[in-house]
Amino acid sequence: FERAGISDGLSGMGTDLEIHGFPIYYGKPDEIIAGGPSIIVVPCNVHAWNTLLEKLPNSLHWLPNREAAPAGISLPFENPIPVLFWGEGFDEGIKPFAALDDDGRLIFYVDIIASSFFMLSRLEETKSKLYDAHDRFPGSASVAYRQGFLDIPVVDQYAILLREWLKVLKPDLRIATKRPIVNLTHDIDWVFSFSDFGQFVRMVGGLLLKRESFSEILKQFMNLKIQFASPAQGEFYRSIY
Repeated sequence: FERAGISDGLSGMGTDLEIHGFPIYYGKPDEIIAGGPSIIVVPCNVHAWNTLLEKLPNSLHWLPNREAAPAGISLPFENPIPVLFWGEGFDEGIKPFAALDDDGRLIFYVDIIASSFFMLSRLEETKSKLYDAHDRFPGSASVAYRQGFLDIPVVDQYAILLREWLKVLKPDLRIATKRPIVNLTHDIDWVFSFSDFGQFVRMVGGLLLKRESFSEILKQFMNLKIQFASPAQGEFYRSIY
């Protein structure tokens, strides 16, 4: 809702959430009794996450964006929408991305909650056994890469679709405008001084040739001990250094 620009109307806690007076439910439409206009997101099947991880490359279901948005709406992007999780019982286009039913309920048949959480939590990285030489999860092993949407900001696009559908419920919906800001930070890591012992020898040899002070040479010995020490030993050496 924050990405959609409408979080200022969000209230309640737990399962008693509302947005601008419309109750929000995460469940199956036939199990929810709402007394008026409301928002329902249909949860995906409990096995859907594993199913997504095991899908063959380029086998994901995509929707043309004009079919994902309300009729007559022009979206700020043209690409089709990758559907990570359909709501349980509504797989592969049985229902549209979202729709209003006869009771005025706005139902999302695509589980935009699970889809967003899947992308933002990076849970798939903890399930993978594929890592590069530096123990990093490679982008080529991700669902986004294998299913062809690595360069598509799917969570942003789901938020924009959510916003446009909420306008159907509330045509005078006020959208917050935000100005970009910059927060400058810095990070200092303990960078290794030597790539191997040979580089250390060359460093000390150069210091001797330049007749550097004993303290400078001792400093390099200390760096070497810290680099190849255990974490606890390294902290001790740094403290006395």
